[in-house]
Amino acid sequence: MNSTPASWIWLAGLSSLTAFPAVFLGVLDAIAWHHLNWALMKTSMHPAMASPFPWWLLLLLGLLTLALGGYLYRVIRTARLLLRDQARMAKSLEPYLCPMPARDVPAGLGQIGRVRFMTLADRAPHAFTYGTRRPVVVVAQSMQQLLDPFALSAIIAHELYHVRAQDYATQQLFLLLIKTLPWFGLTRLYVQYLTIREIKADQYATAWQETPDHLIQAIVATIRELKKQKPVPSPGEPAWASGWQARIDALASPESFSAHPKMGMLGPFIALPTAGSALFLATCMIIACH
Repeated sequence: MNSTPASWIWLAGLSSLTAFPAVFLGVLDAIAWHHLNWALMKTSMHPAMASPFPWWLLLLLGLLTLALGGYLYRVIRTARLLLRDQARMAKSLEPYLCPMPARDVPAGLGQIGRVRFMTLADRAPHAFTYGTRRPVVVVAQSMQQLLDPFALSAIIAHELYHVRAQDYATQQLFLLLIKTLPWFGLTRLYVQYLTIREIKADQYATAWQETPDHLIQAIVATIRELKKQKPVPSPGEPAWASGWQARIDALASPESFSAHPKMGMLGPFIALPTAGSALFLATCMIIACH
């Protein structure tokens, strides 16, 4: 299944936000290094015009290099921890997974040969997707027993949209940013993104089935069953349970939901590069005028 243009926009935006501090600090570091070399060369070529050693420039170079190294270390360390946690999660799930019966996999959803459909031995009805190179769609055995074939097909189509939209990779980039730059307040944006991607996956499933009835039936049956049970954390719970009411409202009134998020939601994406660019230009002007 081909990725949607929106998925590449999210991935590119989050990747650029992750790389921006490193590029910003790296350019400043290079400028400081250049001006330090220029000051030393001027002193060696014109000893009579020698000026005091620019200790402040050396200090600035050291601070920028330290900041750049610290940020790169933080990004690499956080990425390694995320990859390790995801590998550990996948490994812990393997003993409880078995291939989903072919009769339960709906036909007509495009090229899904690279996707693995698995059944999870779990009493809590839920479904989730993980993996990037070879995605895995997991549906709990209790959900398969709870839903009729049409409702189950709606759930599988919903999960296949997450594969098509590269939501797992986007989620990992979000977590990398939140853990690396916790003071930027991206958690609220992440929660809103989870809700929006769930609604978009619902819309994909209902468009494929040409009716929202089966998906609404699946959501209502899942909520009722979950209320009977003690909450059990699962890898897919934050995504699947994101914004129940918003999802039901969007299914009930599709015209009331806009696929384009409000500008306020995109504030961090706009404010960070804008403020950073302004600071970058001001610093370059100050150093260049030295």
